[in-house]
Amino acid sequence: VIDSHAHLDAFPEAGLMRLLVRARRGGVGAILAPGVDLATSQRCVALAQRFSRSRQGENPRVLAAVGVHPAFLSAPLDGATLTVLRSLVSAPGVVAVGEVGLDAGGPSPSLQVEAFRLLLRLAREVDLPVVLHGEGETEAFLSIVEQEGVARRGAVLHYFTGDARLARRCLKLGLHLSVGRPLVRRPRLQRVVRELHLDRLLLETDAYQMQGREPTQVEPKELPRMAQRVAQARRASRRRWLA
Repeated sequence: VIDSHAHLDAFPEAGLMRLLVRARRGGVGAILAPGVDLATSQRCVALAQRFSRSRQGENPRVLAAVGVHPAFLSAPLDGATLTVLRSLVSAPGVVAVGEVGLDAGGPSPSLQVEAFRLLLRLAREVDLPVVLHGEGETEAFLSIVEQEGVARRGAVLHYFTGDARLARRCLKLGLHLSVGRPLVRRPRLQRVVRELHLDRLLLETDAYQMQGREPTQVEPKELPRMAQRVAQARRASRRRWLA
């Protein structure tokens, strides 16, 4: 099982090692760690290089994505930032650009849109898939995704919680959908998952560590339980696949 989105860089060393051991014992073979700014992207790359192989009984393999999350934008992306990101994407273990996108709770929309387009073009330039964040700006988000041809190389909308209509729109644009813990408790999301082709569906925990606090209630070891919920939902499906 692969966790397609977990912020491993946010965990202190001791906590991270325990988390990885629990994940491996729970059946997780790999984890994608996305950056949200330059510093976290650099830490994710370092983790990917450190845990480049999955060792039985010890840790899952860690892969990295590098990018700038819209909520972490404080100024327009400049040439220096893009140069650093361009160097990071060529590092061993980096498999995607992300986490990038739009967020209704972030800074000015114009600032976000400009950065989003630049980062999508970077992904196209280096021929890497994209990890997308779309929160509360659905129309603008989908419009940019379509205009920039994101799905040509591959893209996943992380932490999808939408309805079947939104799922169809995303799938039509060529996106993959990644679902997290809400799957366990939201029947509407279970209905969506039940009708998805498995090759368009990913699972994630979006695990992170808040400073000075215990980890969030979900971590990669929980992933097999989510996979079980997918299996339960799909056993009840009449297989009218969303497309």
